[in-house]
Amino acid sequence: MNILINHCWCSDSNWGGNYTCRVIVSIDRILKGKRYHDIPSEDWTNLLEEHAFDPDPTDPESLFSFTRVRRLKPEIIQWLSENVKDRNYDEHKQGWCVGTDKYNSGNILSFSIFFERQRDAMKFIRRWSSYKNPVNYLNYFRNIRKELNPLTNKLDRI
Repeated sequence: MNILINHCWCSDSNWGGNYTCRVIVSIDRILKGKRYHDIPSEDWTNLLEEHAFDPDPTDPESLFSFTRVRRLKPEIIQWLSENVKDRNYDEHKQGWCVGTDKYNSGNILSFSIFFERQRDAMKFIRRWSSYKNPVNYLNYFRNIRKELNPLTNKLDRI
């Protein structure tokens, strides 16, 4: 999993409409050094499940959609609902979101989860990632970029 701390948003969230936040956790299908036809990452297979998706043929954006879409498994959604604190502002009170099927239908290589707070995103990674740390870490505000060292399982600044 990767973590990005920046001005972030999901333009079509599961809570309806735009969701603005500060943190994105992304789950990549293909890890560094792998190819598309290699076995997907452990996080990809452990957290996501595939579902059928019927693009709207009258929507011009549907030209870029696939007929299969990934969703978080129900136990992951339940964990997020129970463990991520709500926020005190905005029309969407939830402290996390994911994109709708339509939002996610154009991307078969990555899946994003949007968080209000970095500590909730890190708690999610520690609970669900096979590495227990982000593979890539970028804090845009502090100009900090780190990558997971597989030998030490610690983040090294790059």
